[in-house]
Amino acid sequence: MTVIHVTPQAYEIVARRAQETRRSPDEVASQIITANATTTEHPYVERRYDVLGGKPTIKGTRLPVWQLAERIKLGDSPDDLLNAYLHLPAAAVFDAISYYYDHREEIEAQIEENRLENALAHHNAVMDERGQITFQSQPDDLINTVCYLPAFR
Repeated sequence: MTVIHVTPQAYEIVARRAQETRRSPDEVASQIITANATTTEHPYVERRYDVLGGKPTIKGTRLPVWQLAERIKLGDSPDDLLNAYLHLPAAAVFDAISYYYDHREEIEAQIEENRLENALAHHNAVMDERGQITFQSQPDDLINTVCYLPAFR
């Protein structure tokens, strides 16, 4: 059972809609939540606007299709992906790969957007030779956040 906490105002809206439609609040809440997901022609791929801004992901996860596609482009086989993502059924991995080939331009753009140098530029961050990433709110501002990439430790 999944528990979702909502504000009193949101609960009032759900309760009112449930009463108006003669359904339970759980049914109304479930409909609202699933309406937020856009299905695709691929049964294991969905777009949820509350997950990664609506980028295509493996259904029920936060794993973006572009991440699997990038690994395929780098030479990983579907078996490599299945071994790396043991929680995914084989059909989901193959469906994500198929989605990539059906939507190549979109997924290639997402791969490019998520390259380290582009992600650093987008978040106004720099990485030093030790792998330390520093985020700055503006180029000349003081440092406000520091993190380390695990591969560089």
